[in-house]
Amino acid sequence: MYTKYLLCKNYILFKQLLKRESTLFILSLIIIEFTYFILALVNVSLLRAMLFLPSLLVAPGTVLLLALKHYVESFVELIVKGFFISTLMLTLLTSVMLMLHIPLIPVNYSLATLIIVSSVSIIVLIRGIVFKAEKSDILLIIIAFLSYVFLLETFIRVPRLFVPDETAYIFSARMGILPTGLVTRPDANDIIIFLRGRYLWTYLLASFIGSTGLPWHQAGLLGIS
Repeated sequence: MYTKYLLCKNYILFKQLLKRESTLFILSLIIIEFTYFILALVNVSLLRAMLFLPSLLVAPGTVLLLALKHYVESFVELIVKGFFISTLMLTLLTSVMLMLHIPLIPVNYSLATLIIVSSVSIIVLIRGIVFKAEKSDILLIIIAFLSYVFLLETFIRVPRLFVPDETAYIFSARMGILPTGLVTRPDANDIIIFLRGRYLWTYLLASFIGSTGLPWHQAGLLGIS
């Protein structure tokens, strides 16, 4: 009887938890990360590029902010701040992967972000962080994502003329992914290197190409994000 009572109580609590917008938002982020992980196992680089924005540049930083916050004032502000934090987290992840000689490939990126987002999400759910997103905020986020997909689909077909500086960045990022040893890899005492402007952009390019599997001449699509 006591076991049955606990099961019923937990079921009721679970149903109440699912009614919260914050819980549904967290679960949607986990689903996005899981979808990105599945796509990393197949050869669909364009679809991975479409999920690059929400799964690598939004979700990690957003759940980390939710784990540290007690109250969320603005849903859009949460996403924007999560974007900037995710950018630093992604660059740091690439730095650590280079330091440990872990290949910069979609499977490794997707597995790392899935573990990070799922683990931090559990903390957020346990803490019971509650926030409410306005319909206008949700509409704005949807429009922003659809615009990103549209621009990505459009510019991926447009021929480009590369300038020397852009070529240098792409070359440095390419050397970071290929097992050539020609790129400067950070060590444990110089991990702060990823915060420097030139290295930051180089590692972002390496992260974008490594996590999506796009060809090198498409590296400039990172600017759409």
